[in-house]
Amino acid sequence: MGLTLLATIPASSCLQTEQRELYIDDFTLMFFDSLMVALNSAFPEHQVQYDFFEYEDEDGEIMRVRTDEELATFLSDLAPNCGRQRQPLKICLRTSTNCHRQQSIDFEDDEQQQQRENQQQQFEPEELQFVERLSDGQFGCVYKALDTRNDRMMAVKCIAVDGASGTRQSLLNEIAILKRCAHANIVQFHAALFVDNQLLICMELMDALSLDRYGQIIPHVLGAVSVAIMDGLKYLWELHIMHRDIKPSNFLVNSSGQIKLADFGVSKQMAQSVAWSYVGTKVYMAPERLGGDVYSVASDVWSLGISLAEMALGRFPFGPGSAAGAAVMVPNFFTIESLITRPETIATVISQPELSAVGYGFDRLIAGCLSLNPKERLRPEHIYQHDFLTAHRPMDQSLVAKFIAEKRQNSQFCGNNAII
Repeated sequence: MGLTLLATIPASSCLQTEQRELYIDDFTLMFFDSLMVALNSAFPEHQVQYDFFEYEDEDGEIMRVRTDEELATFLSDLAPNCGRQRQPLKICLRTSTNCHRQQSIDFEDDEQQQQRENQQQQFEPEELQFVERLSDGQFGCVYKALDTRNDRMMAVKCIAVDGASGTRQSLLNEIAILKRCAHANIVQFHAALFVDNQLLICMELMDALSLDRYGQIIPHVLGAVSVAIMDGLKYLWELHIMHRDIKPSNFLVNSSGQIKLADFGVSKQMAQSVAWSYVGTKVYMAPERLGGDVYSVASDVWSLGISLAEMALGRFPFGPGSAAGAAVMVPNFFTIESLITRPETIATVISQPELSAVGYGFDRLIAGCLSLNPKERLRPEHIYQHDFLTAHRPMDQSLVAKFIAEKRQNSQFCGNNAII
């Protein structure tokens, strides 16, 4: 259905007030980043990069849209009128520099509110008893820990971050989104707190850890796993939250056969505040993301395709890999960057017999996710309705539980080398 907007540029020392009307389609409206790209492209002759916008709500208050969450609020506020829209909706484009003073006031209020929420919902660091280290990765370490206040075991990710207070608050603001995510296929978020220059993210403990440890996943189990993963992603996308870090090590599993997504939402800010030197995550990135273009849901779809193919093959789908069923081998990032931009490389991946052997058009599903042109990739609703997924609904946890138990009993899974 889309939306027609009347975008205004405020007057400044070098620009006069200017208005332009533009139509924004539903796909672009899904995420704040893609919307801002469209809004900026409406004024190509200007040398100013606008990074958020304001609008007037029904009560006459000026509201700001700076995040996916605030965009969702903007759309929900206007939803009753969108179907019968006759006049374009008025918005005013802003930059961080031309309203710095007002932003400071707003952020101070946000920070005070966040501190109150933290005091109400979180616990003290000394109430955590660390039991064992579970894994290591580019962001830090994950520990099994006991929350002595609530007498529960948790997974605690410890991340070294920039010590600036603004960075800390930005991370906490994004983490606040995670608190509101409640879904059977999303790992439960308990709390986040800073200790010195470390961010501790406390989450539900998944006792069988992550799926990257189990090598090749047999077809009927892969079907159940894929249903759970897609159900979780569909939930996030409907909330206008992009995962941004889809990979098998972020697909968590427990001994009951539950599959849950982890490490979403915070990764956008974390990429700006944490040293991003390790290449493990980058090899799952879509070509447009490697090239510095805007991130969209289509980029998540690419990463999903890579991840599903990897679990079916038991090895990373691009470049040299180990035999199926062995530990996943991830090639050098610079090799990957050159490989994934070649159509013949994609064709080679899709034509591997292990993918077609999965059945129900699984190879076609992977092909639809791995189009080099993001506009030609499968849309979320088409993935959700794909034959491979519908054939395995409802998701059978017992299949996953049996598979995990057999792998662990035979020691056919990797140790604490997960990429986190």
